[in-house]
Amino acid sequence: MVLPQTALILLRNNMYILFSCHLAGMVFYLIARLEHFRPESWVGRNYERFDGLSLTGRYIYSLYFSMAAFSGLGDNDFYVASVPEAVVMLVYLLFNLLLGAYILGTVTMLLTKGDKRMKLFRDRVTNLRSYGKINELPQRLMTAMEAHVELHFQSEQASDEQVLAIFPQTIRRRVLRHLYIKPIKECHLFAGCKPKYLDAVLAAGRVELFMPREQIIADGDIVNEIIVLLEG
Repeated sequence: MVLPQTALILLRNNMYILFSCHLAGMVFYLIARLEHFRPESWVGRNYERFDGLSLTGRYIYSLYFSMAAFSGLGDNDFYVASVPEAVVMLVYLLFNLLLGAYILGTVTMLLTKGDKRMKLFRDRVTNLRSYGKINELPQRLMTAMEAHVELHFQSEQASDEQVLAIFPQTIRRRVLRHLYIKPIKECHLFAGCKPKYLDAVLAAGRVELFMPREQIIADGDIVNEIIVLLEG
C-alpha cells in the first residue's frame, strides 16, 4: 500500500517475468547438464563461453538465454537443436504467450482506467463550455464554473459518500462524529442538543465544497436547508 498502483503493477509484472525466466533458465541448463554438455546442447555449442566460467556467470548466461526466448527476440548463438530442448521450449513459449497477454492486459487496464477518468472530466468541461456559449454566459461566470468542476473532479474520490458507503452505520457515525461534531456543537443552533440528535444531523447532512470568494447564500434567498460553515 505504500506504492502507487502503477509502480506496484509494473514491479509485480517484472517479478513475474524475472521468476519465469529464472526457472526456465535453470531447466534449460539442467537439460544440457543431463546431456553431459554434449556438442549438440546449447551449452555445448557455446562451450568456449562456459569453460572455466564461475557459477554466477553460467547462471547469467542461462538467464539471458531464457529471457531472449521469452522476449521473442531469440539469439543466433543460443538456439534449440535437440529434442528435449525443443519440447521444453515449446512449453515455455506457450506459457510466455499467456503471461505476456496477462501483463499486457494489466497495463492496458491501468492506462485505460486513468484515461477514462480524464475523459469524463474533459467531457464535463466541454459540455459546460458549449452550454456557456449557447447561453452567452459571461466569461467571469464561466471561469468560476470551470473551477468548480475541477474542484469536484479532484475531490470526488475522497468524498465521505464514496469512502464510507461500504461501512456499517456505526462506523460511519463514528467517522462523521470525529470529523464534524466540533463545528456542529459550536453552532448556536445546536447548543445543548443531545448526542443522538447531533448524530442524526450528521447522518442526514452532506459536505459541499465551494471555491474561494464564492457566494453561497444571499440575503432574501428562500432556502430549505441549514448550512454550517466548517472551514473557510
